[in-house]
Amino acid sequence: MTTTKSDVSGSDVYYDPYDFEIDTDPYPVWKRLRDERPLYYNDRYDFYAVSRFEDVDRCSLDWETYVSSKGTVLELIKSGMEVPPGSIIFEDPPAHHAHRRLLARVFTPRNINALEPKIREFCARSLDPLVGAGRFDFIEDLGAQMPMRTIGMLLGIPEQDQEAIRDRIDDGLRLTESAMPDFDTMYGESANPGSAFEEYIEWRASHPSDDLMTDLLQAEYEDESGTVRRLTRQEVLSYVNLLAAAGNETTARLIEAAGGRALPVRADLLDQASLLAATERVLDEWGRVDVLVNNAVHTGPGSMERFLDLNVDLVVTKLQANVVAQLVMIKSVLPGMLERGEGRIVNVSSVAATLSPPGEAAYAATKGALTVFSESMAVDLWDTGVKVMVVYPGVVDTELFTLPDNDPFVAQVESIPVDEAVAAILAALAADAAQVYVPKWFGDVASGKAANVEAFLAGTAEYVRQQQTAT
Repeated sequence: MTTTKSDVSGSDVYYDPYDFEIDTDPYPVWKRLRDERPLYYNDRYDFYAVSRFEDVDRCSLDWETYVSSKGTVLELIKSGMEVPPGSIIFEDPPAHHAHRRLLARVFTPRNINALEPKIREFCARSLDPLVGAGRFDFIEDLGAQMPMRTIGMLLGIPEQDQEAIRDRIDDGLRLTESAMPDFDTMYGESANPGSAFEEYIEWRASHPSDDLMTDLLQAEYEDESGTVRRLTRQEVLSYVNLLAAAGNETTARLIEAAGGRALPVRADLLDQASLLAATERVLDEWGRVDVLVNNAVHTGPGSMERFLDLNVDLVVTKLQANVVAQLVMIKSVLPGMLERGEGRIVNVSSVAATLSPPGEAAYAATKGALTVFSESMAVDLWDTGVKVMVVYPGVVDTELFTLPDNDPFVAQVESIPVDEAVAAILAALAADAAQVYVPKWFGDVASGKAANVEAFLAGTAEYVRQQQTAT
């Protein structure tokens, strides 16, 4: 395929990897690139970019054409500098394969598994002092501490030096203005955090220990020319520099992505204004909601009443809290999802919605209503990119089921741990599953009920009578 600059510059879409505003929320720009300019040319910095998966995948595999040995960031590529040996992310085969195989010998599954007790210890050291503090910063107090301690231990770097090295790495990766950085300032000797490792490497060479740096210094491997040798000091330095950056910065970013920031917002399920204010607070903070999980539920006196004992006012309250509140939240975030053409809504229902358990008439009715609303929404939003899912957990092990006034039948029901319910929500999101039961056999029971409702109700009634007689 032959392409000229004029072929790819006809759209007004603009992408700039150094633009802070774009980088804060790049997804709309990336979508436009995929839709309008899958092969994009930037005049300001003179680079091309591909954005569709199949194109990126093809380019990634064609290493002879799209080389890594010139660098992986634009300012490095433009500089024309010669990348030092051993920097495996800046290498192409066969050198890349040789160096990567050597690293794989060090990071074996057995060696990684052996790290777990020590990593747990580092986590405890970071978190134990915060018990009772009322709050903590997920990144500052854990994400920036645990990776630093772990990679420092692996490389044999003294603890008193680890924070300074981490800060130098972070500073070397941070942009201070919305433009391509000056190469010498960003990557010159004074800004190079790798230089800090040279004295550690030299000291470890004469004082071997049980750490990764010693393994790298002593390991023999077959290089790209077929020669069996040890790594040069420069190659070891490149390895250590890469591992330190990946261990500190990249792991911290992964922790941030996994747990990131939490924004606790109080809301009253019975107050629509309170719910709307909570949504507005989230949108003000983050600008968008990509996934909404509705799991709020009203509890309190009378929550586990049989039908003949029901208070009608309580039923109205439960409908407000367990159905109307969820619809208010959905209606408040749905416009943004529709505008972006993507979003996920997970409504946590209950097996009570399908299995009609005794002692939960009002609760089951509200969860049944939420289920029907969910199915209706799924149909209405079918072709919009917004998907609606329902998760049906069984009795989740919370304090509600240990209350002294519970119906004996309810109190003895086998419960599931909270983490199983959370895992089911994540599984539904990962699979885009319309419905998920936890545990799965509840779904089989629900199917049996659907096949013969009368037999199911008769069997349940007989079981309840037996329980009442026993108690």
